Amino acid sequence: MLRTAAPIALRGRIGRIDRAGLAVFPDGPWPSAAEIELERVTLMQHPRERRGAPRLPIPSRAPGSPGVATSLLDVSATGLRYLLTHAESAPANGSRIEGSLQVDAETVIDICGRVVRHVGREIAVVFDPPGLDPAVLALLQQRFFQPTGTRRPVR
Repeated sequence: MLRTAAPIALRGRIGRIDRAGLAVFPDGPWPSAAEIELERVTLMQHPRERRGAPRLPIPSRAPGSPGVATSLLDVSATGLRYLLTHAESAPANGSRIEGSLQVDAETVIDICGRVVRHVGREIAVVFDPPGLDPAVLALLQQRFFQPTGTRRPVR
């Protein structure tokens, strides 16, 4: 699966597997040089785009402690990171994600984008343009970073 195109069939021989990745030698159908270059450029852009938008780190809570508990690790205008629950299976890198993420008992955010990283139980998603609504970021900032005594219910 290339991030810039639909799934494609390819045929090759595994030449190497190590911590850096997998090397496959073509032995049949293979993406064109233009498709490979477009994928390389797309992969190089994602880290810059992710760092380009300030992240709102969501504080973790110990089980049983008062406050909001969520699987969301951080969120920005361009993407988010969250932890899978034990019942969830990991989506493949490059796969589309569409649905809702339960932030807490009162807040759900709609997400639509692609999985760009899967490390352990942590999933990183880049939103489709135009990204996350700034009002949702403001709501999350209020919900998680306002001093405890001044929290107002959000409806």
